[in-house]
Amino acid sequence: MKIVGFSTSCGQLNLRWFVLSGTSPCSFISPVNGTLPDTTVHQTITGLLLQDNATYKVSIKASDVRGKTYQPVCSSAIVVDTSKPQGGWIRDGSGTDLSYQASTLLQANWGGVQTRHGVAKYQWKVLLTLFNTNQTTELMSFTNVNLNTNAGKTFSSMTDGSKARFVVRSFTKAGLFSDLTSDGVVIDTSPPEAGKIYDGNQRGVDIKYAKWTNAFSATWDRFTDPHCPISRYTWAVQRQGAGLITSFKNIALNRSPTATNLNLVSKESYCAVVRSYNEAGLFTQIRSDCVLIDHDAPQAGTVNDGHFSDVDYQSEDTMIAANWNEFTDGNKGSGIVEYKYMISDSNGNITVPWTSAGNATSMAHNGLTLKNNTMYFVTVKAIDAVGLSINVTGDGIKITSTHPVFTGRITVAGEEDFINGTPCVYIPSVSSVTVRWVGFSDAHSGIQRFDWLFFLLASHHQA
Repeated sequence: MKIVGFSTSCGQLNLRWFVLSGTSPCSFISPVNGTLPDTTVHQTITGLLLQDNATYKVSIKASDVRGKTYQPVCSSAIVVDTSKPQGGWIRDGSGTDLSYQASTLLQANWGGVQTRHGVAKYQWKVLLTLFNTNQTTELMSFTNVNLNTNAGKTFSSMTDGSKARFVVRSFTKAGLFSDLTSDGVVIDTSPPEAGKIYDGNQRGVDIKYAKWTNAFSATWDRFTDPHCPISRYTWAVQRQGAGLITSFKNIALNRSPTATNLNLVSKESYCAVVRSYNEAGLFTQIRSDCVLIDHDAPQAGTVNDGHFSDVDYQSEDTMIAANWNEFTDGNKGSGIVEYKYMISDSNGNITVPWTSAGNATSMAHNGLTLKNNTMYFVTVKAIDAVGLSINVTGDGIKITSTHPVFTGRITVAGEEDFINGTPCVYIPSVSSVTVRWVGFSDAHSGIQRFDWLFFLLASHHQA
């Protein structure tokens, strides 16, 4: 109690106290009474048996050495309340409860605390647990916020990934208190770590070329964050060297989206742009290495029958050879990645089905059974990186496996005679001879050339 204003002009003042019911008039009538040891302003009465949730008042009887007694003076009503605050809730953040945040402004809000006679005040403090440790320190001690039910403070230096928890202390008007502790918010000030991104719809396979016309697909490996989970991905399609051709679209945690209703232009490159957001709201953006769109088949080249320049006939009936050149996929095509060849005859029969020549520009196919006097055609298919192709067929080669026919005679200019019954010709020169022949023919491929030969018989006098 605080006792002030009592005085006397004569001698010592004696003070006696009486505990009354809160509804009683101010008087000196109470079985619970006693004498104060002195007139000190602040006094404490002990040994009482008061009832919880009851109302009392204290009456003071003052008298001097002459026995004069003054009128009773009573205190205001005293309510006995031994209960502590009950219930309530506390949330990390200024609104709904946060689990993660990027800001170093630490905020909390609370409410729902129940007391018999109202809350007298609130205090709050901040606890901090360092990332990957169980070490908790008091970042801020209890600070009074009166009857405010929210509070915040910015801290300049915090370890990334640390967890802040808030303790709110609620006081009754009798001075008793209870604490509410939040479940904590992780402070994540760093964005996610990017995964690898792939053009195309197969994760782990990054394509460089495609013949897409109105749809674009991409996949990527999972983005990671050591401090908090990934909350969502957004993505868009960009034309290389220009801007976005789509807006960013939220795809939740999908990592293999496809954008449709596009207009992809041949010989242009397009890229996927991906943003990954963590639960704290920070994001990392990466872009794919782009894919070249190719809608055009390779341009035709020339196919030659034979090993070198083009031939029209051959006598070999177990092998066909061909070579080709000048196939191209243009300056901004996807490039020719493979050649295939097929051999057919003049009746349309397939002698050799499509066979890969890889990147070679020639082939020789052995082990065949080719028909005499039959035309065979080699068709070459040039295939680019997106699977588009062009076919070119050579002008054909005719198989002539029979030798030329000789039905005429060979004559040497000179004097014809016989030596021992064998026909011979005498010539006057040792350096030249004139020979004529007729009657050679070939019905299939014609005569291409003649070769001649002199050889020595039994004597140097004979030719």
